[in-house]
Parts: sequence; C-alpha cells; structure tokens
Amino acid sequence: MSSNQWIQTSRKIYSAFLALYPHEHRSEYGESMRQVFTDQCRSAYAQKGVLGLLALWLRTLPDLGYTALLEHLTSPSATWGLLEPVPNAPLPWKGVFLILLPGLVYLISQIAQLSGQPWYMTVYYRAAFFLIIPVLIVWAITRRFPLWGLIPLGLLYRLIQEIGYQLIVLQPDSFSSNPVLNQILTFTRLIQQNLWLLIIPIILAVVFLAWRAASRQKLSRTFWLWLGVYLLAVLTQVTGDTQAFLQHARQIAPNLSVTQHKMYLEFITNQIYEITSFLLLIFGGTLFTRRHGFFAILLPVGYILPMLVVGMPWYDLASNPLALIAVSAAVLGYRTLLSFVGPIWIARSGSLASKKRAVLVSTTLALGIHILMQFFPSLAYPIYEYQPSTFAVLLSEIELISGICLGVALYQETQPAADATHQQPQFSLEKA
Repeated sequence: MSSNQWIQTSRKIYSAFLALYPHEHRSEYGESMRQVFTDQCRSAYAQKGVLGLLALWLRTLPDLGYTALLEHLTSPSATWGLLEPVPNAPLPWKGVFLILLPGLVYLISQIAQLSGQPWYMTVYYRAAFFLIIPVLIVWAITRRFPLWGLIPLGLLYRLIQEIGYQLIVLQPDSFSSNPVLNQILTFTRLIQQNLWLLIIPIILAVVFLAWRAASRQKLSRTFWLWLGVYLLAVLTQVTGDTQAFLQHARQIAPNLSVTQHKMYLEFITNQIYEITSFLLLIFGGTLFTRRHGFFAILLPVGYILPMLVVGMPWYDLASNPLALIAVSAAVLGYRTLLSFVGPIWIARSGSLASKKRAVLVSTTLALGIHILMQFFPSLAYPIYEYQPSTFAVLLSEIELISGICLGVALYQETQPAADATHQQPQFSLEKA
C-alpha cells in the first residue's frame, strides 16, 4: 500500500469518527478538522511511516472521544432525550451514541494504556461515579430513568463493591480526616465485619423481586432452566472452594484453630455475598422493564464491562512482543465487543429475536476471551507462580453467562408501558 493510500484510508476512518460529534459541530468545523488530521498524517508518515500513523491514531482516539462527549454535553441544541424504546424500531443514532459513551470511556483509556499512558486504573475506579451524574440529573428533572443510564448504573453497581472493599479493608484510614465520610466508613466497616447484615436484606430483596416478576407474568421454562444452571454452578463452586480451603487449612494444622475457623466463615460469607448481589442485579433489572422492556439487559452488560481481561502487570510484557500483541488483541477485542458491537447491535435491532442474539453472541464471545486470558500468564510464562484451576475458572464464567441468560429469559417476558412520547400504543414483545 502506497503512502497516499495509507493517508487516504486514515482520512476516511477519521471522517467516519466525526459522526460522533453533534451535527452543528460537524457542519462548522468538520472540514477543517479533516484537513488538520490529513496534514498530521502526512507529517507522521514522512517521519516514521506506518508506525508514525499508528502512533498518531493512538493519540487521536482518546482526544476524539473526549471532545465528542464534551461537545454533546455543552452544545446549546443538545437534548438529553429519554430515549425509551419505540415499538419494533431501532433507536436513533444519537441515542445509540449516548448508550456507547460508558464503553467508549473504558475503551479509550485502555487504548491509552497500550500506548504507554498508565491512567486506565484511575478510569476503572472513578469513571462510573462521574458517568452516573448526568443520569441522575435527567432522572431528577424528568422523573423517568433514561434508557442510556442502564449501563452506567450497572457499572456503578459493580464498582461500589470493589471500591468499598478497597476503602474499608485495604485502606482503613482513607478519608479519616473527613468527619462525615469517616462516619459512613465506620458504619460500612461494621457491615464488612459481618456481611450477613447485608446478605439477609439482599436475599429478601431477591425473593421479593422474584415474587413480583412471577405475579406479573408467567415465567418461562427457559427462565427456570437458567436459574437452575446458575444455582447449580454457584453451589458447585462454593462446595469445591470449601473443600479446597479446609484441605489447605488441615495441612497446616490437623484441627482448625479459632483463627482458621473465623477465616473459613469469612471466606464462605464473601462468596455468598458475591453470589446473591449478582442475582439481585439480575432481578433488579425487572424494575426497568416496564419502561424499557428488553433493553433492561444493558444493566448486566454494564456490570461485566469493566472486568479486567488479564491480571498480569504491563511491565512484564515489555520484553515479550508476542505476549504484548496477544494481550493487546484480547483486551481490545473484549472492550470492542461490550463497548461497540453489543450495544450497537442491541440498539439498532428492530426485533426481540435480533436483540437476544446480539446480547448472547457479544457477551459469550467477550467472556470466552476472558476465560482464555485467565490461562495466558501460565502459558506465556511457564515459571509464572499462579496456575489457575480450569474447573474453577469455567465455573466462575458459567455463573456470569447463566446469570445473563437468566436476565434474557426474564426480561423478554415483559412489555414496556405505553408512553405518550411515543404516540404509539403499548406493544408486545415476541417470544423466542
């Protein structure tokens, strides 16, 4: 491919990305932005060839995402839009863009990490708390939860658990100088020391939501099948982990000491907490089906979006180019599936069957990548200390997949309420 072709291809791709900006911004600045980018491409190619173009793209993509978001939020003609699903019609592209924003933040930060800018973990632990702010503002003003707020809510649900653990357990003195926050953290530490204070309300909430769903519609056989698969998977995992824990403890001492017994109880309690909290997320999605129908599936999609694909530190990959390529491809593949492919496919599909296919294909492929990358460190580095158990990894991923399938079966049975903004009557979603 000649230098002119490389530059023209980059220009066409950049022109396509400009569609992310508001129409008025593209009309006024689109041509000048294309010209500036073309000049940058020529300069980069003249200096370093194709590698120079690649470096330019790695710098440009984060800036594109940030400035496009900023323009949408500050444009005088921009409207938040409830973006509730219209019967048997795809969402408009502006609605799709709002749904894509959370995934774009994580994807762009991951690309920046691959280009040597180590701020992905900062985004990982903070983005959800900022992304939920416009959602809450729109909800407060309109009294209706926006469709594009489902993914940020799923993100927030997951990260509150992780941030809570970081603050409460690993960093007990965090924010101790703030008296209000310190009182909140003191209360949450009491719960952390006895998670049953949280588990029992979660179980009661799950039972109530399950009863509520069953009283509103007849639950399908598919629902009961995936609920059984999920419960069987978690029971198998808890049983296996318990046996492994007890075996390890008895290797140290024939009889469990008081400390070991306490550690065992904490271990089991933490597992029950994770299992029940994920189940609460799935059944909690039924609170949004009355207005958003099957789009409630975006809630668990947001939950699995920030998952780390591989746990190896990036500096370990610097001396192994093939490992770096493999990790980069897996990370970008996972992020692309959940940030672009899945949400766009779901939002632009006009039928329930196509939406279900979009969810199942994109999430299954993404979690398949996640499964493979659990074993990558031990394959790439035979002396790597951590050797994951194939059975344990598969069980963990089966829980996620069966939970999402449970949501698919649960949400497809519901119908969005008729809304005056649609100017259309209530409609029934087809059953697969």
